Amino acid sequence: ESDLRPSSERVRHFWVVTTAALPWMTGTAINPLLRAAYLSQMNRRRSTHQYHQSSPTTHTLSSTVTLVIPWIESAVERYQLYGAEWENATPATQESFIRSWLTTHANLPLEASMEQGGIQIMWYPARYLPHFHSIFATSNICETIYQQHHSSKNNQNHDTTTNTHTKLDVCFLEEPERLDLYRHNHNNNNNNNNATTNH
Repeated sequence: ESDLRPSSERVRHFWVVTTAALPWMTGTAINPLLRAAYLSQMNRRRSTHQYHQSSPTTHTLSSTVTLVIPWIESAVERYQLYGAEWENATPATQESFIRSWLTTHANLPLEASMEQGGIQIMWYPARYLPHFHSIFATSNICETIYQQHHSSKNNQNHDTTTNTHTKLDVCFLEEPERLDLYRHNHNNNNNNNNATTNH
């Protein structure tokens, strides 16, 4: 029987993958963001409780949840969807906006802060197609996650100060039919063997 809850034996590492991101105020952007934050909060409480039972000293929490969201590469398409102020934006600009919204509007400042063990944010390349009013990936998202995961893991091996966990464990897919069944100018071969949980 499957049980995704953290236990005394392990803290689960969650990946939440969706097809939209703030500043687009749509449920497909907001709900997965909050889901990622609350999963992070659940892990935080479990980890803090376990640690204080075993050690009286203070420890630094590590991120256990990664939110995987689309980066619209075209400035024109960002303008169409987000407005003029986002035409020359960067992923860093958008990530800052998302973390600020999570802090001020959702009142989840710890989960918005990487330094405090909050959520990680990973980007995949995407396009906005106005006639569908939807965002679609332009690459194989499973491959993107795998490549960025291993790149991050290799960087951590060379940096003893980093405190980020990116273990591939449980994956929630928001609107999976849009995540993988359509990719702009890309074939639909999917060789990923990781088990996923669809939402």
